[in-house]
Amino acid sequence: VSIEIFNTLGQRIKMVSIDFSSAGYKEWRWDGNNDLFQRVPSGTYIYRVSFFTLNGNRFQEEKKMLILK
Repeated sequence: VSIEIFNTLGQRIKMVSIDFSSAGYKEWRWDGNNDLFQRVPSGTYIYRVSFFTLNGNRFQEEKKMLILK
């Protein structure tokens, strides 16, 4: 599973790859830091979750989120 976070300019600010070995509900919480461990400002961000299914198809979904401090 890969999770990418983008700012409104389309610049990727965070990428995380997670290895899940079993099916089921999973949770990951973003601490508000970018890849350089710097806090990002309040605003709108887009996150993309992507992974390959068991039959080899790629699943990808993007949604907006709002960071408030």
